Amino acid sequence: MPHKDRIWDAVREEYIKDIAAAAKFRPVAAIPRMPRQLSCNRVVKTPADLKGLKIRVPETALWRRTFEMFGASPTPLPFPEVFQALKSRIIDGQENPIALTFNSGIFDANTHLSLTEHMMQDNCLLLAEAQYQKLSPDLQRAIDQAARDSEAEMRPKVVADDQVILDKVKAKRIVISEVDKGAFAASVKTLVNEFPAGKKWVERFAQIA
Repeated sequence: MPHKDRIWDAVREEYIKDIAAAAKFRPVAAIPRMPRQLSCNRVVKTPADLKGLKIRVPETALWRRTFEMFGASPTPLPFPEVFQALKSRIIDGQENPIALTFNSGIFDANTHLSLTEHMMQDNCLLLAEAQYQKLSPDLQRAIDQAARDSEAEMRPKVVADDQVILDKVKAKRIVISEVDKGAFAASVKTLVNEFPAGKKWVERFAQIA
């Protein structure tokens, strides 16, 4: 989380300008979300441990390809169908931030949690770029400052809330495993070549310590 926040703080202005020009929406703030983790019914510490597991993923090409490269069998499903699919063993596991996994009752179907942190996703607050540009400089500055204030307030709160949820997961006697993050990262090293739209930002992020 701290590294992800440092990256956003470092690239915020250039990213906002780039997205505003391309999409006509201005991402004024990144409201933090905890990393996505893997739940299933066996210990997973390396990509090799995912072989043969049917893992629910969102219905996008990037997610499917990521879990293919991890070695799993990705199974796209709408999220409302996930719990029943787990109970009926149509799928073996799923991946989401711990809070969403816990609050959706998924730990009543999955007994293991692997701390993969395989994806970071913040929730961006968006404004139409055309409307933002119609505002006075003072109002633009006020919006930008409010966005920075909201980020600063939410970052520690989200981390604290996630720890509360993790303690509840432990109380359910879910098996929690640390993973070989280097092995997971290596398995998707060439992923960016298949999704070149993000290559510029992958290279930019890699410049930030």
